Amino acid sequence: MIRMKKIIILSLLAIAILAGGFLFVKRSNPAIPTPSPSPRQEENLQTFTDEEHGISFQYPQQFLVNAGIDFKGRYAIHLFSKDRMNAVNPMERNLDLVNFIFSQEKIENIIKDYREDNTLTNLVINDISIGNLRGKKVSFIAPIGDDIAGILLSWKGDMLLEIFYPPNFQNNIFEKIIASVKQIN
Repeated sequence: MIRMKKIIILSLLAIAILAGGFLFVKRSNPAIPTPSPSPRQEENLQTFTDEEHGISFQYPQQFLVNAGIDFKGRYAIHLFSKDRMNAVNPMERNLDLVNFIFSQEKIENIIKDYREDNTLTNLVINDISIGNLRGKKVSFIAPIGDDIAGILLSWKGDMLLEIFYPPNFQNNIFEKIIASVKQIN
């Protein structure tokens, strides 16, 4: 009986995750800027630019970009590998996902929350600079065992840009993407 309850709970959780992903894609605004080819074609990079939110970054052409409003009402940009699109397991599709999330949070409040969260292990927080942008780089092991890296940047004065990605993936491709982030406007 307990085993059956666990199976039902896990099934409902999987359905909720799939439904959340579907709603995010469904609610995404198709008018959001689309990627444009980069002049650096020899590196097979494309450039994503969103003038409304003042962000530009480069990414490999084997990645897709999905931008829109997430389930918490925040503007988010998701970057993921085309190779993972057909994965049966939705969690496997997200293994190489970069999330750019804009919010009204303050860096110091988020850092405080990380420090107070007893479920995170190996928490490391360092100062970081990307061009003229300053912020914090965090890394930790989440309760489900995943290595997580994130960057918190002050954005356009009163905004926060949170960037989360899996560290140590494909020759640190995400570190290269993060290094190309620019604030425009």
